[in-house]
Amino acid sequence: MCAVEHDGTRTAVVRGSVVKTERSDSLRLMTASRVIGDVTNTSLLALSVVYVVCVVGHVARWWSLEATFGSNWAADGFCLSFKDTMAHSHLLCFYTDTLAALCLAWLSRRTVTAGRPELKLVGDNVVGIFFHGLAHAYLWAFRERYSTLAPEEAMLPGALPMEAAIFCVVGFLFWFPFLHYQTPNPLWSSVLQSVLHTYLIGWVCPFILVFTYANTILLFNDGCGRLLCGLEGKRDEFYALAALLYSTPIMVATWAEPLLCDDFLVNWGGHMWFDLSIPTGAAVYYIVASSLPRRDAKHAKSV
Repeated sequence: MCAVEHDGTRTAVVRGSVVKTERSDSLRLMTASRVIGDVTNTSLLALSVVYVVCVVGHVARWWSLEATFGSNWAADGFCLSFKDTMAHSHLLCFYTDTLAALCLAWLSRRTVTAGRPELKLVGDNVVGIFFHGLAHAYLWAFRERYSTLAPEEAMLPGALPMEAAIFCVVGFLFWFPFLHYQTPNPLWSSVLQSVLHTYLIGWVCPFILVFTYANTILLFNDGCGRLLCGLEGKRDEFYALAALLYSTPIMVATWAEPLLCDDFLVNWGGHMWFDLSIPTGAAVYYIVASSLPRRDAKHAKSV
């Protein structure tokens, strides 16, 4: 009896030690993940600010970036390839974004079936990426019609009512899916921002700053939302992975586009590669994150 009691007590002590160790390891992992995610998201926001200052200073003629960012980017604010063809960069973005949205929709279906909210990022991108591509198709059509528009001019001050209405619809569809589904913004904020940014892009922002403006607004909503609320409400390893595998490639592509445009990208699709960084990052995140234990399973194990 004593031996049995002694063994039972010993087993209980060992189990308690194991549980304590698991909890300690889980806490260390959570702390490290939060630090990595916070530092990465903060750094990405800082790089976005630097990019905006560089580009706005160039447009305002405080300095010239043509020697660094190249003449092709400096002329359009995008790296545009194959102009005057149906393989124009804006159209390539439409083609590839549509295909990418279909691929992510397939992954998203599997995510919903698996019941894993930490993978929700994949499905949240589907509609936004498609309408992102549609916005590029609109920009191509707009530029074909208004080829003499100066880069420093806004797009729509002299537009016909029907043209303005079409722009407003396309603009809202571009902004809303991202602002509502990929950030913790409440519905009223997503709607208000979508209307405001559509107006500013069309009637205030110089055409050469369209990409810079849109990219900055999206990055700040994404980065600030994650810093404030984490990924689906938590700052765990999935939060850190999303910052490293999803958000970071977008910032890398933001800087790579002007820096590599003249020497490389302009001959291989230009801005299309920036657009592809978004679904590619989402897909890589899915591959890595889906290989890890689900959130609820990990927490249940550590209890």
